[in-house]
Amino acid sequence: MERSHSGLVRWSRKPVCLKGHRGFKSLPLRQDNLASHMERNNFDALSRDYDAARRGYPVALFKHLKKIIPNKESQILDVGCGTGISTRQLRCYGFKSIGADKGLEMIRIAKKHGGGISYFVAPASKLPFREHQFDVITAFTAFHWFDDIKSVNEIKRVLKKGGVFIAVQKTLAKSEDKRVEKLQRRQRVIMDKYFGLKSDAAKNHDAAAVLRKNGFVHITRRPFYFQEKYTLSQAMLRVKSMSNWNLLSDAKKEKYYEDLYNLYKKNLIGRYVVRSCVAKMVVGYPP
Repeated sequence: MERSHSGLVRWSRKPVCLKGHRGFKSLPLRQDNLASHMERNNFDALSRDYDAARRGYPVALFKHLKKIIPNKESQILDVGCGTGISTRQLRCYGFKSIGADKGLEMIRIAKKHGGGISYFVAPASKLPFREHQFDVITAFTAFHWFDDIKSVNEIKRVLKKGGVFIAVQKTLAKSEDKRVEKLQRRQRVIMDKYFGLKSDAAKNHDAAAVLRKNGFVHITRRPFYFQEKYTLSQAMLRVKSMSNWNLLSDAKKEKYYEDLYNLYKKNLIGRYVVRSCVAKMVVGYPP
């Protein structure tokens, strides 16, 4: 990251170290980019930024999970666990969780966090576990990457009869704070400019419809609303941790980074970039 004469932070190939931090005409997304988004969903290349920038999930969500999963001895598999953010939260709330992710670097970082949690390098379509091994399988802001028939069948294979699958999707939510809502609206304009109207793969994902199509029953939905606050540096690190970052050329990365930096800097609330979020929980039981 380099600073121009005007004081603007510019994107650089050099690694960035943040002290004290861990961890309008919309352009349509080209069809080849849309098709290759899944293939280029290589979070390994973003693993360090991902681990440092991504936040967990609200306390209320885990309190609700305790009602769905009253038995603390239940074995939980967290699929698409990334660097283990949600897996560690599950363990902190007393659940016996392990994680699986297709990214080798993501799993290496997850293991470095310790906590006595076991992690496995494995895609959702080929899980290295025996049939009906887990009481609960979770997917935190990950199910949209592996909702294909092969992966869902694999989830059903390792899930116990009478078990439960829980998908949680974190996205932006409408805010009653006009300042936050203005920021999110203008951010969407910028994202649409670079990625098209389908820039957010997670926002409109219908986990309930996918589960229903694959035979799951007693499907329920529940939203959990909360806010996230980032310093400007943290917010910009989060920008580089997103999957759509992989879709841009280096030149476009610099311009995209610039546009968002300017937007965030002009719309700080106190010293923070504030996000209004919702964690949408969908619960389903195998047939």
